[in-house]
Amino acid sequence: MDLSYDKLLTQIMEIEAAAEEILSSRQEIVDLDRKRQSNREALVGLKKSAKSHWNGEESESWLALGNTFIALPNRISTHLLEKDGVKFNTEINKQRSNLKVQLHELNDKEEGVYSSSLLGMNLSPLDKDEIA
Repeated sequence: MDLSYDKLLTQIMEIEAAAEEILSSRQEIVDLDRKRQSNREALVGLKKSAKSHWNGEESESWLALGNTFIALPNRISTHLLEKDGVKFNTEINKQRSNLKVQLHELNDKEEGVYSSSLLGMNLSPLDKDEIA
């Protein structure tokens, strides 16, 4: 085995490892998005049931927390689901930004094959302070 073969093999293994990380990150984003969607559905259903119930926000609903069901007032249940929704959104956004970094690392390992098509992918929107 010569040196160029070993170098090529090492480079291919690094590219494959980076691609596996990207695929697992994408799958994690999909899983988090499914959880976020089911959380939204539960929140909408809870708000609809609170409107139609005679006791309104003080009516109780059952929440499954792990293997335990707990009866909580709708206002508390709604608050918990909204907090979970915020957590899901921040986690998904964090995963998406990590995915961009991983894509750039993969592009660098492939020696810039797609550098022209990924040129503007690391842009971020302006803040309110920057606009004014």
